[in-house]
Amino acid sequence: MLNNKFLTLLKTLTSIELSQFEQYLTTRHAKKKIAISVFKYIKKFHSRYDHEDLDKKIAFKKIFKGRPFNYRKIMDAVSDLYLILEDFLVLLELKAEPFERNYLLMQNLKKRNANKFFTRKLEELNGYLNDQEKIDFWLFLNRLKLNHSNYYKTNTEKLTVDKPSIKTAMENLDLFFISAKFKYACELMSRKNLLQEELTINLLEDSIDVYQKKKLKGTPLTALFRLAILLISNEDIQHYNALKNDLDINKELLQKQDLHILNSYLLNFVTQKINQGKKQFISEAFDLFNFAIDNDILATNGLISSIRFYNIIDTACYLKKSGELDNLDWPNEFIENWKNYIEEDKRNNVVRLGRAKILFEDQSFSKVIEAIADVTFENVIFDIRARTLTIRSFYELKENKELISAQINAFDIFLKRNKTLNEKVKESSFNFVRLFRKLIKETPDKTKLKTLATDSQFLICRDWFLEQINLIP
Repeated sequence: MLNNKFLTLLKTLTSIELSQFEQYLTTRHAKKKIAISVFKYIKKFHSRYDHEDLDKKIAFKKIFKGRPFNYRKIMDAVSDLYLILEDFLVLLELKAEPFERNYLLMQNLKKRNANKFFTRKLEELNGYLNDQEKIDFWLFLNRLKLNHSNYYKTNTEKLTVDKPSIKTAMENLDLFFISAKFKYACELMSRKNLLQEELTINLLEDSIDVYQKKKLKGTPLTALFRLAILLISNEDIQHYNALKNDLDINKELLQKQDLHILNSYLLNFVTQKINQGKKQFISEAFDLFNFAIDNDILATNGLISSIRFYNIIDTACYLKKSGELDNLDWPNEFIENWKNYIEEDKRNNVVRLGRAKILFEDQSFSKVIEAIADVTFENVIFDIRARTLTIRSFYELKENKELISAQINAFDIFLKRNKTLNEKVKESSFNFVRLFRKLIKETPDKTKLKTLATDSQFLICRDWFLEQINLIP
C-alpha cells in the first residue's frame, strides 16, 4: 500500500474537509504537479483506503501511464502530501479557534513594532474573552497571556505600563494554576480509587489553602472541581448532593468536556454505592444518565463507550422491574437513538447484548438465547453478562438440567482460563457457578441456598437468585 501514515490521516477527513483540502492543495501548492496527480488518484478511494488499487505499483501504473515504476517518485509525492495535509489541519484548527489565530497575529505585530495594530488587536482579544459564555480554566491562561503581552509589550515601558496589567496577570496565574490543579487532582484521585495506584499530588493542600483563605473569585468551575475533590476523598452523600445540585445550576456556563467529567465523578460515586448493594442509588444513576443525554455530553468525540451504553440499558431494565418505569420503551428507544455512537467494530455485538437484556426483562427467554447465541466479545465483562443471561434463560425455560449443567461447566472453565479478571469479578462469577449448581439439584435446600445468596459478599445476579429460591416449595 501507499504511505500508510498519509492514508491514515486522510481517512479522518470528512467529505467536506476532503474537498477543502483538494482546493488548498491545488491553489496553495499548484507547482506540486506530481503530488496533485497522486492525490486525485487516491481521492477516488476515500473511505476505502485498503483497496488493492492503492498498491504502490498498481497506483504508479495508473497515474503515470507508460512509465517504468519509480518507487522514490511516488513515495516522495505521498510524503509531500502528508506535510501539506499537516499544514492544512493546522489552518483548520486556527479557523476553529479564533483566539489562537488572533493571538499569533498579535505576537507577530509585536515583533514588527506595529504598536498601533498590536494595541488594537490586544483590545479586541480582551473583548473576545470577556464575551465568552462557556468557561474553562484555559480562560485564565488566555487572560494571563494577554496581561503578559501588555506588560512586556516593549523593553522600555515596564515602569510606565499601567500596574493593573501585571497585577491582573498574577491573579489569572493563581486562578489558572489552582483550577488546573483541582481538575487534574480529581482525575488522579479517581484513578487511584479505580486502579489502586500510588498517589502524591504536590501543592494540592497549598492550593486548597490559598483558594479558601484568599476566597479567590474564580468561576463556578473552580468551585465545582473543589467539590469533586471532596466527593472523591470522602465519598459521602452530602458532597454528592452539593456537586450534583451546583452542576445543574451552572451547566450552561461550562464547556461540555468539563460537564462530562464532573457528571462522571457523580456516576462513579453512585456506581460504588450500587456495588455495595444500595439499590436506591440506581434511580440516581438513571437521573445522571438522563442529565448526560439532555445536555449532549453522553458521547465524547462522537462516541459512547460500550460499557456505558450497556449500563444505561441495564439501569433502565432494573427500574422497569422495580416499577419506576412503566414499560421497556425507554431502553428500546435508547438503543435506536444511540447505537450509532458505539465504535463500528463493537456496535453489533453490544447492541445484541443490550437487546438480550431487554428481552430477558420482558421474559422472552427463547429470544434472549437466540439474540446472543453466536456472539463473541473481546470485553470479558460482556462475555460474562452474555453467559449468565443465557444460563438464566435456560433455567427460566425449564430446560433439562443436563443442558443447564453443561452451560455452567463451560462458564466455569472460561473463568478458570481467564487470567485478566480482577478478584471481585472473579469471586462474583465463581459464586454464581457454585450457587447455580446447588439450585439445579433434584432436591435443592432452600434454607442453605438463601443463606448462600444473602451472605456471599460478591455475587452476580443476587436478586434473581433470591427470586428463584423463594419459588422453591
